[in-house]
Amino acid sequence: MSGFTLIELMVAIAVLAVLATLAMPGFSLFIADQKVRIAIADLHADLKLARTDAIANQRRVFMILNAPTDWKQGWLICGDAACSDILHRSAGFSGRIAVCTNIGDFAAGTIIFRPDGRIERSSTPVADERITISDTMNDTDASNDRIRSIYFGPSGRMHTIIQNGWSEGGQPC
Repeated sequence: MSGFTLIELMVAIAVLAVLATLAMPGFSLFIADQKVRIAIADLHADLKLARTDAIANQRRVFMILNAPTDWKQGWLICGDAACSDILHRSAGFSGRIAVCTNIGDFAAGTIIFRPDGRIERSSTPVADERITISDTMNDTDASNDRIRSIYFGPSGRMHTIIQNGWSEGGQPC
C-alpha cells in the first residue's frame, strides 16, 4: 500500500509549523502596511471628493468628523455647514490605526474647501501640513512602524508619502 505513515505526517506538520513561525513577523508587517495603505487611500479619496465638489459647484464643502478630534469614528462630507446636504459618509477606521494632524483646524474636526479648491483656515498655516495615519505594531521598535501621510499644498492639492520606519520625516500618531 502506498501512503504516508503517521510519523511522516507528523514530521511534515512540524516542518510546516516551523516555516509558519518564521514567516509570521513578515506577514504581520505586510498586513499592517496594507491596513495603513487602505486607510490613507480612503481618506485621500474623500478629501479629493470634497475638493472636487467645491470647485465643480463653486461652493464651500465641509468635511466634518463624527466625533470631534477622533478621525477613527468617521466623517461626513457636506455641501453646507449644517450638514443638511450630505454628499458622502465614511465609517472611519478600526484596529490599531491611529490618525493625527499638525493642522489646528483639522484637529478640531472640520476641513472646509473653498470654491477655488483651497482650504479655509482659522488657524495659522504651518510648514509641512499633513494628516498622518500610522500603526506602531504595539511595540517599541520604530523601524517597523507603518506610516503614511497626506501633505497639503497652498492650493489645496494633496499628495501621499510613505514614511514607514520614520523615513521621509514621518512620525507615528
